[in-house]
Amino acid sequence: DYQKVVSGLKAMINIYNSRGSHIECYDISNTSGKLSVGSMITFKNNRPEKSLYRKFKIKTVFGSNDPASLKEIIDRRLSHKEWGYPDLIIVDGGRGQLSKLKNIPIPIIGIAKRAINKRTKSLGTLFSPYGHGTVKVYQLPQTVRDTILKARDEAHRFAIKYHRNRRIKNYGLKR
Repeated sequence: DYQKVVSGLKAMINIYNSRGSHIECYDISNTSGKLSVGSMITFKNNRPEKSLYRKFKIKTVFGSNDPASLKEIIDRRLSHKEWGYPDLIIVDGGRGQLSKLKNIPIPIIGIAKRAINKRTKSLGTLFSPYGHGTVKVYQLPQTVRDTILKARDEAHRFAIKYHRNRRIKNYGLKR
């Protein structure tokens, strides 16, 4: 775990310095556990690398179970060694989503939206499977914050778009 933390910090420093970082961000989308899908987006040097985006149909998880669904797609992704490995994995979610991902060989963090109070929303909170502390996204350096938020938002957009297309195809809905 110590080595993963050090590697994760190095990846964050590379993001900050706009040097050679390779980040993958994952999200899950479903409707009450039906037609579950996952998305993987890739950022290299703090920019989207759309040719490396991937869509996953959830095959082994039934019902609405984001932690298990994330585990499934990340395990499937890591079986593709020919794709190379990222410096950092980001998942959309907090401790629950990270609970099944402690043993992957790549540094990983989760980002969850948390309301500061009922009237305002925070940018999110970062979670790690390696400890109990959290970091508020607004506390990060601007470059790191922007990259993490863009990656999370892009993974979310890509997952929702794929899920919507599956619903249209499966249920014969109009666009």
